[in-house]
Amino acid sequence: MNNGKIDNIHGGNIEAAWRSYGKIKFLDLSVSINPWGPSLKLWLDLLINLKRVREYPEPYSECGRRLIANYFTLTEANIALGNGAAELIGILPQTLPVNRAVVLEPTFTEYRRAFEEIGKPVRRIPLTDDFEIPLPTVASELQKGDLLFICQPNNPTGKLFKREILQELLELVKAKQSWLVIDESFLWFCCPIKEQSFSTLVNDNPNLILINSLTKIGGIPGLRLGFVIGAREIIKKINQVLNQWNLNVLAQRSLASTINHGFLERTCRRLNNENRWLQTKLAKFGSFKVYPWDANFYLIQLMSNFSATDIISKLAARGILVRDCGNFMGLQEGFIRIAVGKRRQNRCLIKNLRKIFQHEKSK
Repeated sequence: MNNGKIDNIHGGNIEAAWRSYGKIKFLDLSVSINPWGPSLKLWLDLLINLKRVREYPEPYSECGRRLIANYFTLTEANIALGNGAAELIGILPQTLPVNRAVVLEPTFTEYRRAFEEIGKPVRRIPLTDDFEIPLPTVASELQKGDLLFICQPNNPTGKLFKREILQELLELVKAKQSWLVIDESFLWFCCPIKEQSFSTLVNDNPNLILINSLTKIGGIPGLRLGFVIGAREIIKKINQVLNQWNLNVLAQRSLASTINHGFLERTCRRLNNENRWLQTKLAKFGSFKVYPWDANFYLIQLMSNFSATDIISKLAARGILVRDCGNFMGLQEGFIRIAVGKRRQNRCLIKNLRKIFQHEKSK
């Protein structure tokens, strides 16, 4: 046991939770993945292909690239696969002729870290008070050779930016001779993705790069499955940097069952039902503010005497993990992020939140 604070900077760290609270079974709502987990077909595919771990993976995941390309009506020359989206984010400053990163905070910390780890500068621009993109500020700050990161919808705010705003940013980076990277990893939860993705624009816009991940929608964080979409010349450069065997055999074999239309549609239908139910229940609490969301998680600002550490510790002691947003730059103290679970999990969350706040009122 330690002081009760889980010392990780990312959700889903069960080992850290065990060190803090003992070996109990946790309901993990700290990581925003598909609560229903992988499809049944994926489990079958993994069992059938388990013996293939004795083989080398297919170099550059040609079959997987073809699957992704067909799904988005592109060619495999527009696709590169990675060991999770983080690997692909990490190689961008080493692959492209970029000078610095521009990040709109709060947002996913890997954008900033990818540049800082190799000594390249990062320009941080705060989102507006309601977590929108400050277009005039971006326009005045953006310089030639910059790489502007946008998380769509944003993590941790859950905000889905308007498409016309992103189109304005695309025109801006073209005029400034810079780059726009849109991370669409959570867009799968805002169905249908093909209608909202910017994938149809990459061939006519070499300044545009799309990062994506099947880890979250597929419920497979242990397999690590990301991809990048871009113009052919960009993808060619990225594939030259990537290790040809960066995606393991089982991850490659999980692609087809993960982007299966039936699985994706079923997930979105279930998620919409749970989102509506959970949002209604959370709105009844007067002890915190729930921000409007478009993804599979909620950003919550505590308005009571509890700190984020208090709530995280009290929930963890009851076997529920939520995400501490303390390492997201651009958020002040008192923010947590809670993933949407299955109905019984969401009921468990609401029940324990009620007990915690009722106990506080009774003091």
